[in-house]
Amino acid sequence: QSSILKKIYDGTKFDQTEIYQLKQLRLDPYTHGMLNYTTQCLNCKGKSAKFEAFFDLSLALPNSSKMLKSKLQTKKLINDHMKPEKLSKDNQYFCNRCQKKTHNAKRFISIIRPPKLLLIVFKRYQLDFKLNQRQKIMTGVDCPLLLEIDRDIQDKHNNETVSYVLYAVVVHHGQNAQFGHYYTIGRHSNDAYKSWQNMNNIGGGMMDRSSDDGKENIDGLDGGNWYRFDDSSVTKSSYDELCGLPKKDTPYMLFYLRVNDE
Repeated sequence: QSSILKKIYDGTKFDQTEIYQLKQLRLDPYTHGMLNYTTQCLNCKGKSAKFEAFFDLSLALPNSSKMLKSKLQTKKLINDHMKPEKLSKDNQYFCNRCQKKTHNAKRFISIIRPPKLLLIVFKRYQLDFKLNQRQKIMTGVDCPLLLEIDRDIQDKHNNETVSYVLYAVVVHHGQNAQFGHYYTIGRHSNDAYKSWQNMNNIGGGMMDRSSDDGKENIDGLDGGNWYRFDDSSVTKSSYDELCGLPKKDTPYMLFYLRVNDE
C-alpha cells in the first residue's frame, strides 16, 4: 500500500497490476487525487507533511439570508479552500521540534497529484440548531466551462496550473433541504475533450485564447450534445440553459475532465 501511495505522490504512471491494486484499495487512478497538508510552526519554522487521497473537493458556501445579486466564482472558492489556515485555541499544533503545543502555526494545502476526473461538491446543507433540521444554502455559484486550478497557491515561483473542462452538473431544485429534486445537465466527456482540442487547435499549434479586451476566449468550448437527465426523462439541453437556471435550481456537483497532461 505504501508503494502505491508513493507513486500517487510522485505522479508516476501506473501499470495494469498497480491499477488493480488501487481498485482493491478503493483508490481509482482516474477519480482520486492526492493532497499534501503541510503544517509549519511559525516559532521554529519546522514543517511536517501529511499526504491524503481525495475523491472530491468539498467547498463551503457562505450563507446569506438575502439572495446574492451575483454568483460566486468556483475558482475563488477553491482558492479559499486551499489558503493557509491558522491553527490556534482548540486546534493547536504539536510541534515535534519545540516539543509542545503552539497557537502560532499555519497549515497549507497543495495538490500533489490532480485527478483525471475532478468532482467538486458544494456544501449546500447546514444544520439549524434552533429548528434541529437541515437548511439549504441558496448562494449562487458559477459553472465555468474552463477551470484552471493552481496546484500550490503558496508557491508563486514554482506553481503549476491544471486545466479542467466541464462536462456535467448535478442540480438541486427547491429551497428546502428536506425536500426537492435532483437532475443533471451534461454531455459526454469525450465531447468536452474534443471541444478543448478544437479550441486549442491541437496538432496545429495553440490557438490564442485572449480576445482584444483581454478576456479569455473560450468560444466553442461548450461543443457537443448537452442533455438534461430528469428521472426517466431525457431531453435536449445546452450550456446556456445551465447558466440561466432559476433561483430555486442551484448547482450541487460539478464534473470536470483534466485536459492538460502532467
